[in-house]
Amino acid sequence: MRISEFIATCLRTDKRLTTETIEEDYVQKHIRSAAFAVTFAAIAVIIFAATWAPAVAQAQKQEPHGVERKVLMRQDLSMPGWEAVMIKTTVQPGGTEGWHTHPGTLIEYVMKGPWTMERRGKPTATYQTGDTFSVVEGQVHQAANPGKTAVQGLAILIVDKSKPMTTQVK
Repeated sequence: MRISEFIATCLRTDKRLTTETIEEDYVQKHIRSAAFAVTFAAIAVIIFAATWAPAVAQAQKQEPHGVERKVLMRQDLSMPGWEAVMIKTTVQPGGTEGWHTHPGTLIEYVMKGPWTMERRGKPTATYQTGDTFSVVEGQVHQAANPGKTAVQGLAILIVDKSKPMTTQVK
C-alpha cells in the first residue's frame, strides 16, 4: 500500500494519522513480506531436495535392475579365509548390474550372449555365447544388456570371505 493510499484510508476510517501509525503499518507490511519470502524459500528448498537428492543418489550409486543372480555353489578353498562361489546371472533387456567391485577374481563364461561388459577406464567389450573373460580384484565394472533378449553368464568368484562379495560403487 502506498503512503497516499494509506493516508486516504485513514481519513475515510477516522484512523488517527500519526508518524507512529504510518511506521507501524510499514513495519508490519515488511514483516509479512519477509515471512512470505522465508516460507516460499523453505518450500522451494524442500521441493528441490525431494526431487534432486534421489537423482544425485541414483547417479552416484547405481543399483542393479533387471538382473537375477542365483548362487549354485559355495566352496571353501584350501587358502584360509577364501572361497569359490559359482553364480548364474541373467540380465534382462535394458538391465544393468550397476557399477561394482569384488574382493577377488571373477571368471565368467557367457552361456547366452551377447554379453556387454563395461570396465571403468577401459573400452566396453561384448562377448558372444561360449566366450570367457575375467575381472581382477577391485576393478570397477558392470554388465549391461542393451539388447532385446535376456543374456546369461556363469561366474566363478574367488573371494575373501571376510568382505562382501559385491560392493556397489559410484
